[in-house]
Amino acid sequence: LNGTAWLVDVGASCGSDDTPSSCFLLEAFSALAATGSEGSQGGCPVRALGFEPEPKNFLETSAAIHAGLSALQPRDRGCFELRQQAVSSFSGQAVLHGRAHWASFAVQYYGSWGGHTAVQTVTLDDWWAAAGGDIVALLKVDVEGHEAQVLEGMQHLLRQRRVLVVIMEYSLNWNAGFRAAYRGDAPRGETG
Repeated sequence: LNGTAWLVDVGASCGSDDTPSSCFLLEAFSALAATGSEGSQGGCPVRALGFEPEPKNFLETSAAIHAGLSALQPRDRGCFELRQQAVSSFSGQAVLHGRAHWASFAVQYYGSWGGHTAVQTVTLDDWWAAAGGDIVALLKVDVEGHEAQVLEGMQHLLRQRRVLVVIMEYSLNWNAGFRAAYRGDAPRGETG
């Protein structure tokens, strides 16, 4: 990889049931960093960014990443950023329903699991405009039924062909939400 490459993990939970070595953000960073040379931002071969809005998941993920950094090369330890934000089709604020590993903007999935948390949202296009870089080498999206809105909020990145690989969770249970989002029927901040 040449220039500044990003690894972006949307829904970056490395929960307490996982060990740091099974944290996607750490594993993918290690693999991508091994393919590149010294990068253009602070010597980082790749920049790693995780978005995790749910408070408990954010704390657990922060701890897992901190624990896993010791296994990395010293130059790579400053290449990580974790933001307590949700990625969506708009930048602002939305309500996350449920708790911990069972939370979503889609109230029909986890609304009865208790907990409604106001969280900050950002589009990937808005993040990219502020952060810059050359490419998103790898984008992972696991947001419990809000995937269509993440894609909607990254239209510029997609049109500019700035994303090389996307890994996305999909469930047939979320089909109605995807259809509604693409028809424009879904309210902002909720799926289906």
